[in-house]
Amino acid sequence: MSRVAWTKRERARITHHALGHRPVNNWGDGDLPAPWAAGDIVEYLGGGKDGRLDGFDPGFYVVCTAFSISVGDAWYFRVSDREKCSDRLHVYYPDRVPDPESFKEQRIVDFMAPMRLVETADPHGLWVRARMLAEGWAL
Repeated sequence: MSRVAWTKRERARITHHALGHRPVNNWGDGDLPAPWAAGDIVEYLGGGKDGRLDGFDPGFYVVCTAFSISVGDAWYFRVSDREKCSDRLHVYYPDRVPDPESFKEQRIVDFMAPMRLVETADPHGLWVRARMLAEGWAL
């Protein structure tokens, strides 16, 4: 059963990285933090694309995996409730990647769209991302 009351210890056990790990772009060698961090609690609102969330009921999950997949603003995440883990949930922002056509061929858009952030494990990294984008971050 999905729930909000994940303790930090439970969240740390679910993640594949350290709790609060928020990768940066350029395969970890850039400066722009990801939109989600390992250990973030999200609410799955239902729906989704390409069956990557088949078998997942609306409810609360933990981001268990977070990776950069481009020099730009492109990522992949997985969510889990400890019993099951999602397929890869790709996210990319076409105006902030060097070759958006390469992502389009893979039909990658925003598989995290049906998720709502409930609590972040890395508030500072989320703030830094918001500030950098507001200031016009570009490649």
